[in-house]
Amino acid sequence: MLTRRIFSHAGEPWEGNNVPLQADIVLITKLWNEYSTGPCPISFSSAEADSIIHLQSMQEEVDLQLKLVRDFIGVGVDGWTSPDAYEAAYSCARQMKVDGLASLDTE
Repeated sequence: MLTRRIFSHAGEPWEGNNVPLQADIVLITKLWNEYSTGPCPISFSSAEADSIIHLQSMQEEVDLQLKLVRDFIGVGVDGWTSPDAYEAAYSCARQMKVDGLASLDTE
């Protein structure tokens, strides 16, 4: 599974997202002895590895929240909604924006 994830995540940096690939590489360095008998050619300091794993965890949480918002509004990952649902999705998104801005403490 890890090999498959690394392959899958390898294309994402070109889309502006290298956090999953970095997290996979950190994980492979930690599991290196299970895959090879030689020394791992990549290393991370503990602080660097912890930072990458924490960033991955935060990104997963934000991705989940974004999915919940998209599902609530009724749009896909690309922002598409059916023509029949457009007005309702637009209205919902607009109200969420108004409510979100109203909840801020500063201008």
